[in-house]
Amino acid sequence: HTHTHTHKRSFTGIKGNFEYSYNPCTGYEEGGCKNNNAVCQSSKASCGRQPGAKFDTTKNPPTLTYYNGDQPPFPQKRISTISLVCDEGTDHKMETKDDPVKSEYVFTLTSKYACVQKNPPPPVTTQPPITRPIQPTTTSGGHTKQKTDNPISLGTILDLCVFFVLLSYFTIGFAFMYVRRGARGSEAIPNREFWIALPGLVKVSHGGPFSLSCKRKASKAARESLLGNSTLNA
Repeated sequence: HTHTHTHKRSFTGIKGNFEYSYNPCTGYEEGGCKNNNAVCQSSKASCGRQPGAKFDTTKNPPTLTYYNGDQPPFPQKRISTISLVCDEGTDHKMETKDDPVKSEYVFTLTSKYACVQKNPPPPVTTQPPITRPIQPTTTSGGHTKQKTDNPISLGTILDLCVFFVLLSYFTIGFAFMYVRRGARGSEAIPNREFWIALPGLVKVSHGGPFSLSCKRKASKAARESLLGNSTLNA
């Protein structure tokens, strides 16, 4: 199935041994020039079609070549090559030096539109904030869960709880001993004998962390202190 193109020619009245018309970008129909025609000769024969056109920037000036034009009366299909010459002062001017004996046609298009456009400055982009990715972790059961970047761990929370409990214990106990019993200095420490004996209850395991073992025997003073304070607090 052949599509009918209704685009118009962009350049007309191009004089040589024959008269030519040309559309650099889209195919058009003119008389006997059909089927995606790019260059038409005297409204009778296509000298090249849009499909398969080749843009060559390695040449100076760069060229556009159109293939698969009409064949008769030549032994091969016609080809048209257009040299693109930059001239900022010329809107467009197209010339040809055609040779009716050959099937290759050479044109020169001089235009300000053939000039290389300067690249515009790159757009200004803002750097997105850097986010730390969520690292997956594997549980003991082999299941994968997402690990979030939580700055406060469970161990930290437990440490803070123990710290505030001990702080409250010593603050209230010191105030009680100071006001109610008139103790001064280290004597105002609540359960003083217990805390003095505590280092003896801490056992250091060789090559490992500290471990706390409760010995069966405690000092008599420590037991009486604990019992006395328990009775008092009750």
